[in-house]
Amino acid sequence: GFVRKLTDTHAPGTVRNVYGVLASVYVSAVRDSVISKSPCLGVKLPVAPRRQVVPLTLEQVEAVAEVIGEHYRPLVVLGAGAGLRIGEALGLDIAQIDFMGRQLSVTQQAVTVRKVTTLGAPKTETSIRTVPLANSVLSELAAYLAAREDRTGLLVTDDDGKPIPQNRFSQTWARAIVRAGLPKGTRFHDLRH
Repeated sequence: GFVRKLTDTHAPGTVRNVYGVLASVYVSAVRDSVISKSPCLGVKLPVAPRRQVVPLTLEQVEAVAEVIGEHYRPLVVLGAGAGLRIGEALGLDIAQIDFMGRQLSVTQQAVTVRKVTTLGAPKTETSIRTVPLANSVLSELAAYLAAREDRTGLLVTDDDGKPIPQNRFSQTWARAIVRAGLPKGTRFHDLRH
């Protein structure tokens, strides 16, 4: 009943998330002997259709990198050229870029909790990695850093030198994809493909 009603008004992913929270409450209730059996057993959940991955063309990447502005351009380059997630790109410290070794290390990401953005561990343990960098990426990063007075700390920051919140960057990204003529709904994550 509950899941079926929720499916009528909400997306499959939302229904699965709500169900997950509810099921965990019932698991705790069974473990604490409050109830003998969870009513969540055997419930059929809606299947979310898999999002079709359509990689961006080189022209589309160049277009969005061009219109997003010099400040954010390195993030687009890192998304497309190094496969970084937005949190990883926003949390990239200049010291993690090894120009001589032609690689960078992903060891942290920008994380926003209760409107406070700090640096934290990457999404998963396997997200901690070393990424080889192509000449084009190295050239872009070198040019960006050459124009900066301070070459320490995070690669891209707000005016106070602090990590940029993902939601603030998301607004900039949304405006840039419109100006670049990319399809509505194009995500930063799509650069990874």
